[in-house]
Amino acid sequence: MKKGFKRRWIKVFTGMTSIMLIMPVVSMPTMAYEPPQGSQCSNSQPTKSFVVNPPGVVKLDELDKYMTIDENYKLHFDTKQAIKDSLPPRIIYFGLKAERVNNKMIYELKTYEEVSEETIREIETLYGPSFKYISSQPLDKYQTRAEACGGGYDNPHDCPPRLDSGIYRDTRDDIVDYLLDNGLHIVPRYASYDYGDDYAKVVSAYGCGGGPFRHQAWPSPSGSVWTYRYQTPEPNPEIFSYWWPAYWWGPYVQWWHRNY
Repeated sequence: MKKGFKRRWIKVFTGMTSIMLIMPVVSMPTMAYEPPQGSQCSNSQPTKSFVVNPPGVVKLDELDKYMTIDENYKLHFDTKQAIKDSLPPRIIYFGLKAERVNNKMIYELKTYEEVSEETIREIETLYGPSFKYISSQPLDKYQTRAEACGGGYDNPHDCPPRLDSGIYRDTRDDIVDYLLDNGLHIVPRYASYDYGDDYAKVVSAYGCGGGPFRHQAWPSPSGSVWTYRYQTPEPNPEIFSYWWPAYWWGPYVQWWHRNY
């Protein structure tokens, strides 16, 4: 670059800088934020408790009025009434999903006498967040619900210890006869995790009677003789033999027996 050309550019730039330095500083007007029309600031709790739940969490008991179980244990979600009551779309989606997952579980139990791992994962994904969040905030009156018979996914019924009965007989058949004579029955295949060695009878527990809980027993060798061991009470997997205390009880029992 030529020296004269360079000096002229420096002079022009210096002049522009001087002009910029003497320009008065003009402050921009500030604008107060105005909330959109119709919005209100309030510390009061929302009238619909669904709003206070984080994503993925549903207050299960507030869907009770929209859920019915028929004589075949199929779940029906009243979509029309839910829409009429202006439930949020995600709650309606949950209701439809709960209906589908429950009825898929029922179909598998009746057809194959077992629940697929895919369905078990769907049960955990669908119900897990709600149980976990609710049970973690027991003092929050907007989240606490009366869980059926006092249990839920993160507030499960205790796993009873496996105890020795102290009853001994010479043969396995003698022990089985003893169990049958004392009101136990062989657990049907769909509800058994060791079919043929699984016996049970209904007991009352956690304020619930009529079927939701059972006393379980199984024959066990003890040296040269036979005895039986037992657990009681525990959620009853014979879910076709009694009326559920909540629409989600069937999936809950499946979950419980796979974790305990």
